[in-house]
Amino acid sequence: MFRNEQSSRLRSSVIETGRRLAGAVTLALLSGCQAPAPESPEPVPTPVGSDTAPAPKDTRPVENPPAMPGPGPSTPVDTATAPPPPAADGSSPPPPAADAAPPTDAGSSPPPPVEAGDTPAHRPINVDWAAGMLHSIKFKPSEADPGASRRDETQTALVDTRVAPRGKLVVTLSGVGGGPGPLNVAAFVAGLGFHAFAVAYENSVNPSGQNDPKFFGDMRFEQFDGMDRTSAITVSRPDCVEVRVGKALAFLASKNPAGDWGYFLDASGNVRWSDVIFMGHSHGATSAAAYAKLKRVWRAISLAGPRDTRPVEASWLTMPSATPIERYFGFTAVGDAQHGDHIKAMEAMKYVGQLTDVAGAMPPFGGSHRLKHAGGHGDSAACDRFRDACRYMLGVQ
Repeated sequence: MFRNEQSSRLRSSVIETGRRLAGAVTLALLSGCQAPAPESPEPVPTPVGSDTAPAPKDTRPVENPPAMPGPGPSTPVDTATAPPPPAADGSSPPPPAADAAPPTDAGSSPPPPVEAGDTPAHRPINVDWAAGMLHSIKFKPSEADPGASRRDETQTALVDTRVAPRGKLVVTLSGVGGGPGPLNVAAFVAGLGFHAFAVAYENSVNPSGQNDPKFFGDMRFEQFDGMDRTSAITVSRPDCVEVRVGKALAFLASKNPAGDWGYFLDASGNVRWSDVIFMGHSHGATSAAAYAKLKRVWRAISLAGPRDTRPVEASWLTMPSATPIERYFGFTAVGDAQHGDHIKAMEAMKYVGQLTDVAGAMPPFGGSHRLKHAGGHGDSAACDRFRDACRYMLGVQ
């Protein structure tokens, strides 16, 4: 009996031990089948220099990840800076000047600052940049004004729509008997963003062969406004510079709307002279300075001039001026036979500064408006050679 009781207890212990082992094995197996806990996402680093703290961790499972952004609208092309198309004849247009300001938009530009006494523009300039190119328009005075008759020679207007407009019109004046020009000067200024117009005018008389101090001014002023002052020349209103510039601008506004030549006219159709630069060579150099006595212009630039000091000093040199003397500039050559006359005229008019050699010097040449170089008479109009001097006189920084 005792043996039977021991056997029964032994069997119960073995069974209990087996149950515990089976439970342990089952628990281990079940634990091995469970999915691992999701890992927490990496924290978003704070950008360098940012005051924003990183966002708190989001341990929630991602159900629907956000879709990647698709392609948005295409970036608009700035047509103002697009390469210019070929010219009408298939050739490539000449490149704009390296120092010309790039266009800032594809349309209008705000008017430049206006100084006290100048006539402000009544609207922004609106040059068309869509097809950047050098516009060259040639026409006779009679095409712009049927009343024009004398010196009905081909005039040239230039505007380069590949560069930003400066809102200034350069009217070039040629020497005695010369055709409208100098065209190289007109081309130079157009490359800098100026509108350029080479006008045909009465320049056939050389005034240096007479002794009347008043004659010089009478002749040049009649060239400009067509008012009868001397019998030496005959200039009607349609043939004078004042009318021809106005008629040309109205003609060009219609003929070449891309250039917006009408910007230089006021709301009544009159020329806004305070945005005009007279830039002449030789005889035209002196006329540029003389015309600035009658109209308030933005610059009067004399290339190989001014003169009218031989054989006597002209009375107009010392008369009151509509244009401030700070806007007059003279450029003379040491090798020019007229060099001494130019110096005398600049002194009589009280040009700003002292005679300054541009050789080896840099703008602003000590602030002087009396500049000289070592060339000859014709070299004074070589703006491609004396680039810094011409840019300075034009007010281009």
